[in-house]
Amino acid sequence: MHLAVRKFFCRNSACQRKIFTERLPTFVEPWAQMTLRLIAAIQAIGLSTSGRLGARLATRLGISTSWMTLVRRIMDLPTPSAGLVTALGIDDFSFRRGRRFGTILVDLSSHQVIDLLDERSTETAAKWMRQHPEIEYVSRDRGNDYTRAAREGAPQAVPVADRFHLMKNLVEAIEPLIARSYKELRFA
Repeated sequence: MHLAVRKFFCRNSACQRKIFTERLPTFVEPWAQMTLRLIAAIQAIGLSTSGRLGARLATRLGISTSWMTLVRRIMDLPTPSAGLVTALGIDDFSFRRGRRFGTILVDLSSHQVIDLLDERSTETAAKWMRQHPEIEYVSRDRGNDYTRAAREGAPQAVPVADRFHLMKNLVEAIEPLIARSYKELRFA
């Protein structure tokens, strides 16, 4: 689709801007190559699928786009406000395949990502938690960084190990028992 807009020339000699173009704010943003409706469709596809899968789905729907465009359009969305967070999930994630790490914060009541912190330090996580005194539970991994962050930033919160690490603890406790009793269990 090609869109032609009208150009206007200002006759006022004191005017800073000499040339104006017609704006269509409900249809397309200035300098954009996509309509607002197409951007909304790409964001919806990107939010409901992953990048590469979303690009394949978009192609089947007649939308020519790349997986990186899907990711960029999702990143353009405003971050929803955290609101009141009573149950917080905290973990680290990799920005660039293990080279740089950040912290992801999830509202465990709504299962929504509420913030991404640029680093995975105790101080940064504790600072974020201090701004949210309503936190009652903090689900975290077994690492010391987030344990200290929860203790310093949300001392009122009950620390809880996340499901993955609870299962890992269980397996680590049961494996030696099974190894010791393997012969007896095998012939039982």
